[in-house]
Amino acid sequence: LAQSGFWMGEAALLAGATRFITAAARTDTALAFVPLSELRALVAANPEHWRYFGMLSLEHNNLATSAAADLLIRNVEHRCIAVLLRISGSRLRGPDNPADPVAVVTQEELAAMANLSRNAVGEVLRKLAERNMIELGYRAIYIKSPEALRVVVETG
Repeated sequence: LAQSGFWMGEAALLAGATRFITAAARTDTALAFVPLSELRALVAANPEHWRYFGMLSLEHNNLATSAAADLLIRNVEHRCIAVLLRISGSRLRGPDNPADPVAVVTQEELAAMANLSRNAVGEVLRKLAERNMIELGYRAIYIKSPEALRVVVETG
């Protein structure tokens, strides 16, 4: 799951790799496709642009590393919150759109991402909703207090 501004596909340019992920939109989405030949022409004309593709690759590595680290959190509540923050774009910093941090995910999907049962996630989410830290919606979880949720994870 990704937030607005997410780019993917740099592996084809950097390593000649074929696509190994699939994207599916869950909300209204604008998608841009830039042919590999155009990207190659761009970096040939402006070699400094290679740096940006490298930075994109680092960002994806950070996302993968963060996901793995979240799964090492032993406390069920803290692990669930960490995953929820990550998929809402709020794990380590405020979301790109602070007025609307949301995880467009079902509770069952969140459970799978956090390596928890659906019942365990449901219990955590109910408690967070009672504390007014989140709001449960249909196939979405609205983050009302990302800062407070980050404090729970980091001080746990």
